[in-house]
Amino acid sequence: MTSTLVIYTTKYGTTEKYATQIASELHADLKEISNVEANDLIFYDTVIFGAPLYLGKPYHYEKILDIIRLYPPHLFLMFLVGASRPTTEDLKAIKRHLPIQDEHLFYFPGKLDYQALTVKDKLLMQGLKMWIKGHTEKTEAEQEILESFNRPVDLSKPSYTIPLINCVTENALK
Repeated sequence: MTSTLVIYTTKYGTTEKYATQIASELHADLKEISNVEANDLIFYDTVIFGAPLYLGKPYHYEKILDIIRLYPPHLFLMFLVGASRPTTEDLKAIKRHLPIQDEHLFYFPGKLDYQALTVKDKLLMQGLKMWIKGHTEKTEAEQEILESFNRPVDLSKPSYTIPLINCVTENALK
């Protein structure tokens, strides 16, 4: 029997929601990254890390990279959660900083509730809003971001986790 650990970090809750669902589906252990020590990984064959995208990078990913360098699991997967859909170029830029195979990196749409943001994040969003408004033609993702200023936009769906769950099922140690 293999053992799986789902580690997550979250900023506004969506990543935790996905991590909880994945752990439940895989009968895996679930830990928030602040509760993980490097030697915890010696007990797991498969490690899944979930993080929100924040300023174009996975939030708190440096800690998980330090941990998996010490105790590399048989299978390491990562899922990222963002308020908008990243472009192919965005994902390529993110992948350059991660020691992970393309087929082991997943992206799940999240939610954006402007009213729930911290003051710092609201200021960043105001800058993004001004930048988007300068575009004559707006992408679907840009429209969703603009809509989030008036009402929460939730793009998350449990079904987005199916490819990750299938990947674990197909590639984990038997």
